[in-house]
Amino acid sequence: MKIPGTEITMQNAQEIIRAGDAAVKSGDGAFDFSGIRRADSSAVAALLHWKRLCRSSGAEFRIEALPEGLSVLCRLYGVDRILGIPARS
Repeated sequence: MKIPGTEITMQNAQEIIRAGDAAVKSGDGAFDFSGIRRADSSAVAALLHWKRLCRSSGAEFRIEALPEGLSVLCRLYGVDRILGIPARS
């Protein structure tokens, strides 16, 4: 699923999470962040939620084109390994 819009914030996170839930329920566990330019901690929460949902539904969880800022947040919160985000070189 290509994440809609250009940002994930507290203001639109619930809408984006619902779209991701629908994608996972249809078998799509790939989340494409290529259009996202800004994200806050609600995006980290969304990723963790989708990871759990994929695990329980049998869909393969995959993150594509994760913005550097969101990658940094995931490392800061210590969930980068849980989410399968590669370590920085």
